[in-house]
Amino acid sequence: MSDTQVLFSAGSVSVPGLSINGTTTTGFYSPSSDEIGITISGTQRGLFDASGLTITGYLKVSGAIYDSNDSAGSSNQVLTSTGSGSPPAFEAIP
Repeated sequence: MSDTQVLFSAGSVSVPGLSINGTTTTGFYSPSSDEIGITISGTQRGLFDASGLTITGYLKVSGAIYDSNDSAGSSNQVLTSTGSGSPPAFEAIP
């Protein structure tokens, strides 16, 4: 395989640069440098950037969510974060 890249336009939230066949408002775009957005029906639903992933809307999970200690937690625990840049961890509900 060669080192050839496939390039597409940055696009926008309403007209993504890489869209799904059959819909012109769903796909991937780049809202700014070093960012990848996911748009569904012309609405941004996901944004990847240097800090991680931001999801707009509901997040439905089938299975477990693991914290930074690779723990799925247990009954009577919630996933918390101090918001100071430290990763989230499960803590007991008081």
